[in-house]
Amino acid sequence: MSTARGQETSDKKDIEIVNGMFAFQVGLPTNKMQEAIQNKMGDAGFGGALMILSNPAAWGKSKKNSPLRLGVEAGYT
Repeated sequence: MSTARGQETSDKKDIEIVNGMFAFQVGLPTNKMQEAIQNKMGDAGFGGALMILSNPAAWGKSKKNSPLRLGVEAGYT
């Protein structure tokens, strides 16, 4: 009698629990909006954003990879 064992789809060490991103933002206003903006940067806006994402399938005892991420983003321009 022979038995077959399926290959596991992901190894526990490959599971991403948390992902993060830092971004630099540039805001280029339209001609109408430039009338309301008065700065010394060519009426453009600059800023940054921070995003933290978590894999909900990795919570708890049964850890799995998932394309779904839940998280928060904060940005300022």
